[in-house]
Amino acid sequence: MTPRPDVLAPIARLNGASNADFVLKILARAFAPFGSTAVLVNIDLPRGPPGIFAQTGLPDELSAVFANTRYLQSSPVGRLARRSFVPVHWTKETWINDPDPRAREVMQVVASFGLHEGCVIPLRGPRGLEADVSLAGDKVAIADDVGPLVHCLAYYGFVRLRRLLAAPRRPRPSLTPRDRDVLVLSARGKSTAEIATTMGIAERTVEEHVRHACRRLGARNRTHAVAIAIRDALIGI
Repeated sequence: MTPRPDVLAPIARLNGASNADFVLKILARAFAPFGSTAVLVNIDLPRGPPGIFAQTGLPDELSAVFANTRYLQSSPVGRLARRSFVPVHWTKETWINDPDPRAREVMQVVASFGLHEGCVIPLRGPRGLEADVSLAGDKVAIADDVGPLVHCLAYYGFVRLRRLLAAPRRPRPSLTPRDRDVLVLSARGKSTAEIATTMGIAERTVEEHVRHACRRLGARNRTHAVAIAIRDALIGI
């Protein structure tokens, strides 16, 4: 039985998705049969902060690492997308001899979380590369004859995400200096205990700042709050 009909079936749901999280869940479900456990989308909006990063399926610790824009800039997966017009498969062995030590470091961290293979899908428009969608998992395999359908679905997901993320947002309340400090250290991969030691406060106080930041930003958790704060230029790394 060919998987082709299932690949494009989610497009109708994508068109009706009302928020970015729903779009990501639809994509994650659609790509799961190919071995993908995580979906990452990098988008450059025509107007707004560069490098919007959306993901689903990443472990919280790894998500915090990738919320750091310096890691995104060092990712060799994006380099593959810039050099290609079609989906490109990669494995952890792809990066062993990469000339960029920072790139090797990033992908070693990725592999340490069980993401040993993946596929990056470049999405191009009149302005060139507008986004890329990355799938990752222990073993990711997409047959050549299914690749164009996967590419099509990724593009539909990107278009819907771009429309939702580019929509005007209500002004967000400002964070307290302590809230910002906690989010900055979280973005650098620090644990609650490490943040408490660095800031000279109790771990319970760190958690209180995280909860306060989440309430102010409308975030689901610490990782989500970090991503929102970076996206909206509320913190710098």
